[in-house]
Amino acid sequence: NWNCYWNNVNLDLSSVNDGNEIELRIGSDTQDALGNSAAEYKQTMTVDKNAPQITNIKTNVFVKANEQLEISFDVNDLTQPVVEIDTSQVSSVALISATKCPGSNGLYKCTASVLASKTGNNTITISATDAAGNRNNIDQSIMIFASASGIPNEFDVSVIQKIPNTVSRMTVSQAGGLPFY
Repeated sequence: NWNCYWNNVNLDLSSVNDGNEIELRIGSDTQDALGNSAAEYKQTMTVDKNAPQITNIKTNVFVKANEQLEISFDVNDLTQPVVEIDTSQVSSVALISATKCPGSNGLYKCTASVLASKTGNNTITISATDAAGNRNNIDQSIMIFASASGIPNEFDVSVIQKIPNTVSRMTVSQAGGLPFY
């Protein structure tokens, strides 16, 4: 027995549309000493040139520290993708997998939840990778406020003062300040 390996074989798929199937055939006209021909190998593959599309991101973009950050979004792709969410800026849990991504026919609805523990203007990164290795990353801004007490909607003014470019009238009024123009 012997094996033959081909590495880095490049196929020109420029004229093949995404989602089309192609059949790859490898044959040989060689024979062994007894005249036995090598068997033909064939494999049908689906062409996937595009990265998954991440859409309809929904999250509570203003969160009080130590509350759950709920994230939901859709992923469109030919195959069920592997989805990860980098939450290292908002939580002590650095990377979570959106394991709840049910769906079919190219549309998968994903949900995840993480404890928001790091205050300030932060970012989460949603990544989706399909079976062909195509990857897409989307960043989502999240504002996490320190709570001045256990009272809902009462925020620590020192956090707001550190990030004046992102303060809205609604945020200032919740912190007990006066709106500005």
